[in-house]
Amino acid sequence: MKISLLSLHNFFLRIIKIFSSGKLFLVKFIKFIPGLLSVKDFFKKTKRIILKKTKISLGILFLLLIAIFTMFEVSPPLLNKESKLENYLQKAENLYKEKRYNEGRKIYEKIIEEFPQRKEKIDLAYYRVGEGLQKCELFHQSITIYEKFIQQYPHSDYLLKAKYNLSSCYKKIGRIEKAEQILKEIINESPRNEMMPEVYFLLADCLREQNKNKEAVPIYQKVIREYPASLQAERSYLRLGDIYLQKKRYSEAMLCYSSLLKEYPRTILRDKALFKLALSSFSQKEVDKTISLLLTILDEYPRSDFLDESFFLLGECFCQKKEYEKVLIIFQKMEKIYEDNPLVLTKAKRKIAELYLNEKKYTEAAKIYENIIKNYAYYCEGEDKIYFELGSLYQKIGSDDKAKKTLMNFIQYFPLSPEISSAYFKLGEIFFKQGFYLESIKAFQEAIEEKLSKEKTGKALSKIGEGYMRLGLWNEALNTFEKSLCYLNERENLRMQFKIEECLLRKRDTSAAKKFSSSLLKKPFTNYPFSEEYLKIGDILNIYGEKRIALEMYKKALLNLPPEGEKFYFTLYKIGNIQKNVGLINQAFKTYKGIIYLTKKDKLFSKNKIRKDALLSLADLYYSLKKYENASLLYTQIATDFPENKDISWVLYQIGNCYQHLGLPNKARTFYQELIKNFGDNLWAQIAKTIMM
Repeated sequence: MKISLLSLHNFFLRIIKIFSSGKLFLVKFIKFIPGLLSVKDFFKKTKRIILKKTKISLGILFLLLIAIFTMFEVSPPLLNKESKLENYLQKAENLYKEKRYNEGRKIYEKIIEEFPQRKEKIDLAYYRVGEGLQKCELFHQSITIYEKFIQQYPHSDYLLKAKYNLSSCYKKIGRIEKAEQILKEIINESPRNEMMPEVYFLLADCLREQNKNKEAVPIYQKVIREYPASLQAERSYLRLGDIYLQKKRYSEAMLCYSSLLKEYPRTILRDKALFKLALSSFSQKEVDKTISLLLTILDEYPRSDFLDESFFLLGECFCQKKEYEKVLIIFQKMEKIYEDNPLVLTKAKRKIAELYLNEKKYTEAAKIYENIIKNYAYYCEGEDKIYFELGSLYQKIGSDDKAKKTLMNFIQYFPLSPEISSAYFKLGEIFFKQGFYLESIKAFQEAIEEKLSKEKTGKALSKIGEGYMRLGLWNEALNTFEKSLCYLNERENLRMQFKIEECLLRKRDTSAAKKFSSSLLKKPFTNYPFSEEYLKIGDILNIYGEKRIALEMYKKALLNLPPEGEKFYFTLYKIGNIQKNVGLINQAFKTYKGIIYLTKKDKLFSKNKIRKDALLSLADLYYSLKKYENASLLYTQIATDFPENKDISWVLYQIGNCYQHLGLPNKARTFYQELIKNFGDNLWAQIAKTIMM
């Protein structure tokens, strides 16, 4: 067969056509294979012709070889682009596997920018960008990407995952209702998808965080029931247990944790379940069982996230059993284990110090606090409390100079600490003990300005008064003592009255001193004619505990008071209280009813506090005698006539109790619910919640 220039021309045309085609190179290459075979034949024939017949120009052969090598060695532009995309994708995926999300995300963003027409790859890139932002906790940016993805790629294979991740991001930023809405949409759109365990679990978590436990519980139960092989089923057992534990329904919590351990003996959540089970047992006062569970954690899970908490709870268990030597061993062991963890280490040291305090080993406890301040002050929680506790310890062991220095440092370093008022108070005590009365007065005054409790305010005022007495400032002392009376308990109040008497005598105010002395000491009281004095004597006797004599004084005072005035009603009320306290119940009934009747007639006192107090005392008296119907009527009257009074929560609580005792649980529930609604944080509301459970 002869080879003409026309055959060579056609061969070159076929090569050029391949390079100029818009289709993939591989497709063209496959179609070119027959032509390639003909090239092989062509070479054979060319050789034969060259040898036998005609000498073909070497230049033509050279051009032919260049064309062939070009076909195999130079990649077409489209092949280069496709390879580049695949390289990008592979590199980005590898970076994500290595958790180098920022680097990987930048490559995915580059893919989106350079290959906008490759929709089958772009949706993956968009999804991965959102995922990378989410992994880096850039939730707001991640939300923007996911929402754009969902809008642009509604048929993507990654759509469901994107919606799930979007809901997770909304949950992270606190928009839990939005997360809940998206998850419910996923359930409606794809109820049989393999992601349903994760979707249901996250939905239940959203409901739980909104305190919608009644809705969350059945969803957790659904995950356990319908998807038992999923990790979410295991986690659902834990969540259910946590809900019951929070509600103090310890038996149900223990059942959930035990079921998890039984159904999934190899679960990765086993240490957590054991710890939560131990907490529930401890709350049930099953100390030995708690100890057994905690020892299992310490033995089997030396790297558990709950190891430190297990140690602390174990120490508390042995402390309850009063096995203090074991407690000390536990926390000393923690000192060795957590020597590189200052937070846990200082907490363990403080527990040892508390143990020494319970045993009144103040010197040993002080040494531990000194060590914490010296070596771990910047790492421990509550550094201010350590300074304060150390100062208090120095005071207890009689190291007044050290106590003074430590408390002064505390005041300087922690002026905003909640213990600042107590620090000033203790500093005042130390100055007083050392005879620095002026400095003591200033310290106690600072303590009062920092808002001490009522009891400590009274004590601080009494110490200030005593300081003035030591300095000979009798008028200042007298004024301070008088100011302190309203803050002190009965015993201290009486003591201050004697201090007042002493000040009056010291300043030679004989008239006032005699009058005050008579109100304190004069006997018999029956011949003393004035109502005000009878009342004062009655009050003093009442404080002393001489209630029956005080009762007679109040009765005599009543005879000299103008009827239907405030003092008249108030004295009657005092009489009723004493009658009740000394067991004169029938007389107390009559007195309280008399106050209620008289104040009802008097418009000035129909809404007065005395009338309310009389109604409340009478209602409480009926209740104590188990006359619940009478008590409920009076409590209801108080709620109607005095809706804004400070005792209204107690009144609502007692109405509910009355109906409960009368066998009317629905009526009782109504008042308990009203109480909980209006006074949710109140003690009586909390008790009502417990009753309704």
